[in-house]
Amino acid sequence: MAPDAAAGVMQFGLIDAESTNLGDEIQAIAARQFLPRVDRRLPREALDREPGDTSPVMTIMNGWYMANPKAWPPHPKILPLLVSVHLTQHRASRKRFWIAPASRRMLTTAGVEWLKAHGPVGARDHATRRLLESHGIESHYSGCLTLTLPARLDVQMHGRVVACDLPPALVGELARRTNRPPLVVSHTDTTTSGFAARLDRADALLDLYAGARAVVTSRLHCALPCLALGTPVLFVPAHRDRYRLQPALELAASTSQRAFLKGGGFDPEMPPPNPDDFASLAEALRRRVRDFVLLAGRAQ
Repeated sequence: MAPDAAAGVMQFGLIDAESTNLGDEIQAIAARQFLPRVDRRLPREALDREPGDTSPVMTIMNGWYMANPKAWPPHPKILPLLVSVHLTQHRASRKRFWIAPASRRMLTTAGVEWLKAHGPVGARDHATRRLLESHGIESHYSGCLTLTLPARLDVQMHGRVVACDLPPALVGELARRTNRPPLVVSHTDTTTSGFAARLDRADALLDLYAGARAVVTSRLHCALPCLALGTPVLFVPAHRDRYRLQPALELAASTSQRAFLKGGGFDPEMPPPNPDDFASLAEALRRRVRDFVLLAGRAQ
């Protein structure tokens, strides 16, 4: 972060999800690539707080929202680009079933008016788009910002098959199909290290995916970045919230766990190229984000 950022000057912020899922950091890396600099770390679950002593802070607000709906809408000093947004429609706890999903608690009168004021909202998935439109908020399907990640042409091509967050039975089936045991990785990170260290670990995962022969994953933010990186990827979802996973199910090669265990999906040693349907979404995202950053530059 820039230590010498002057108060009163337009600054740029990066959303820190402060979660245990490095997929959130991969989304932050996708946003960071477009920013001229990062002056402020903006905790996702405390966006209602004043962002330091600066005014204002422009930020790309892509990703999942949110665990703490009481922190919505964000502070007036935060000037957002709302793109690749996902509003969760799941309840945080089955045991506390009386607590409404976060999206319902975010879409209060104040929350809706804030979204209208800063729209149109680029929705990461069709379910979020439909939810926003049902509240009179202008929205469109943007896809995920990780689709804009650049190819890593200088990465070491290790040529191994990578298994990301697959259940043991699926790892075993994958090993049966590969000449060498797959490299097993996870997006779960329970360390207490700071944002910068988590970004570095996420960046290392992207290098690993870029250098792979193929990747088989249950993670949305492994599958979508692999499309952008050009690494053949097979998406094998482990969760039932298909509305959240729709982008990968729609854009990447995919199969069910049951079908994979019966031999479904591609040959990881000779994987086919990825579908290229994501390319138009990625280009539209690049244009919108670059226009946003250009506007910020003119405001300096």
